[in-house]
Amino acid sequence: MRTYFLASILVISALLAHAQASNTISEATVRRVLTTLAADDMQGRAPGQPGGLKAAEFLANEFRRIGLQPLPG
Repeated sequence: MRTYFLASILVISALLAHAQASNTISEATVRRVLTTLAADDMQGRAPGQPGGLKAAEFLANEFRRIGLQPLPG
């Protein structure tokens, strides 16, 4: 549960940072991200489990989509 909460905060923070750069963030975008992460097919999102790996891949794709770059190192 804590991992899901932290991941949600991270995604929302990234979306808000992107929104500040583009001056837009829609309710639909926030709803899409949260609905996806809360979906039953994420299987609880436990680390190392299929649902957790699926959630991590979704988050990585979202970060790429909004142009976030990995930190060096």
